[in-house]
Amino acid sequence: IAIIGILASLLLPALARSKAKANRVKCVSNLSQVSKAALGFAQDNGERMPWQLLSDQLMEHFGHHKTMAKMTGCIIGTTAMKNELQTAKVITSPCDATRMAYNETCQKNWGAYNTKAKGHNMELSKAISYGFVEGADSLRPTTICAITLNVEGDDLAAAHWCGADDEPVHEHAFSGLFSGQGQLVTMDGSTKQSNNADLGANGMVVKEHINSVGGLTKGPASTKVFRPTDMHMNTGMGGMGGHGH
Repeated sequence: IAIIGILASLLLPALARSKAKANRVKCVSNLSQVSKAALGFAQDNGERMPWQLLSDQLMEHFGHHKTMAKMTGCIIGTTAMKNELQTAKVITSPCDATRMAYNETCQKNWGAYNTKAKGHNMELSKAISYGFVEGADSLRPTTICAITLNVEGDDLAAAHWCGADDEPVHEHAFSGLFSGQGQLVTMDGSTKQSNNADLGANGMVVKEHINSVGGLTKGPASTKVFRPTDMHMNTGMGGMGGHGH
């Protein structure tokens, strides 16, 4: 029995680490699908992301709920984005176990979500582990398209990755990620298992995002993160703009 106990004490942590690594790989795969969906949407709408749409385009996709074009949950709930994504499975990270139950519900009700007709759906938003970044531009390949939402604040120029091992645990932490761990994808489709060296105004990835040129806007790319809903902690250090247009 003692030997079994010793073996278990050695094997279980190793198994847990292996599982965590596998989940991060699955998570970046999800982010890849999300970025492809966003790119597909942009290519069908004059290279405009949902929050960059012109008035007539906003009416087409969001109806009278135009202000919801900067809420990730409402973006994913549009008919066009749902068609690009195909399934609710990819909107929840396997590193974010607390949202898995919501994801199961979303898979069952996927066909019913329609931002244009019904506005914001909290059931859908609760299942989403990822957030779009305002400065994402289909014509700026190095801009960050989407991230895991375990970041403190809503401005990547002044953010860090929260973890389940933080004391105290931040409300945005994912159960399967440690402090300094996160995932992101850029508009060229490059995914990354990220760390804090990527974030902040001088972070490796964020700096390239900010300094990108071209596309639909002038000046530095905005670093503001769009959470699933603006009803919950949407007042990070970036305010309405972060580094912006």
